[in-house]
Amino acid sequence: GDQLLIIEYDGELHTGKIHKNDISKKWISNTQRCDKIKDKFIKDHPEDYIALYRITHEQPIIKTLEKILNKYFDY
Repeated sequence: GDQLLIIEYDGELHTGKIHKNDISKKWISNTQRCDKIKDKFIKDHPEDYIALYRITHEQPIIKTLEKILNKYFDY
């Protein structure tokens, strides 16, 4: 069957690097916990998923997407 490629966009609040005083450590910790769950799920289901990529707000979106798509597809 077809495998899925997942691309997740992580905005400024995701890492807690911005507005640190406004974001609770519990929220940041929970976000990181959820990311680990997603990573493990993808790793445990290689027949269904090619990969999971996270693009952050600090990366050039278009260039990063093109690089990822070129790696797996004739893009």
